[in-house]
Amino acid sequence: MSIGAANLVATSDMWAYVATIARRPDLAPILADVLAEVARAESIHPEWPDDVIHAAAVVAEESGELIQAALQYRYESGDLADVRKEALHTATTALRLIASLPNVKQEARP
Repeated sequence: MSIGAANLVATSDMWAYVATIARRPDLAPILADVLAEVARAESIHPEWPDDVIHAAAVVAEESGELIQAALQYRYESGDLADVRKEALHTATTALRLIASLPNVKQEARP
């Protein structure tokens, strides 16, 4: 399922989006980067888990990579660009999870 920029904005309250950007113009390029990363990720990995546990695991994996990049930045003279890259990946997977929620399958409980 694709959640390109047009779909994301079209399914939300456009005026709330505009008001947020008006208050926080610094977020506009960040959101653009996240949406570009969503498009890139969907082209590389078009399949997305249809169950919430595996989808959340993808987000957790990216979050773990973000923590690793932050630790390397803090303690090993790592690159802040790596922290930003992993934060974008985490945001991307979180958006993909949120967008997939209406389509997740509820597994039968044992």
